[in-house]
Amino acid sequence: MPQAAAGLATIALAVFVWFQARSFPTLPEGHPGPGLFPSIIAVALFVAGALLVLSARKRRSPAADFPHVPGQPEERAPLADPAQVETPDPTPRLAAARPGILRIVLVVGVVALYPVVAPAIGFVASLSVVSVVVALLLRARPVPATVAAVGGSILIYLLFTRLLGVPL
Repeated sequence: MPQAAAGLATIALAVFVWFQARSFPTLPEGHPGPGLFPSIIAVALFVAGALLVLSARKRRSPAADFPHVPGQPEERAPLADPAQVETPDPTPRLAAARPGILRIVLVVGVVALYPVVAPAIGFVASLSVVSVVVALLLRARPVPATVAAVGGSILIYLLFTRLLGVPL
C-alpha cells in the first residue's frame, strides 16, 4: 500500500509540475522555451508514478495467481506448531540498514556540495566528480561509472552551451 501512495503522490507532483511549466513564457520562432525540460520531467514523473501504482495493484492480489474454482473445497496449508517456528533475529536487519542510510546521507551531502565546488573547478569537472562519487556510493563499477560521468558531463556541457546557447 505505501507503494501505491508513493505512486499517487508522484502523479500529483507530475501534474503540478506540468501545469507550472505550461505557465512559463515561450520563445519566438518556435524555439523551446524554459518550460520544455520541466515538461519532460513531468511526463517522466507521471509514467514512474503510474508504474508504481500498477505494480502495487499486482502485488496486492496474490489470489489472482491461484483462483478458487467454485464448487471445489479450498486447500489450506496446515498451521505450523508455534514451538517449531523460528523467530528471526532483528539485529542483522538493523545492522544491514545502517550502511544504506549512511550511503543516502553521503549522496545527499555530495550533491549539496556541488554548487559550492562548481564555481571553483568548473562545470564539467565538478559534475564529473559528483557523478562518479554518487555512482560509487550506489555500488556502480568504477571504470564504467567514470566513463559515463565524464562523457555525460561533456555531453551535457556541449548540449547546453553549443546547441541551446545556455551558459553553464
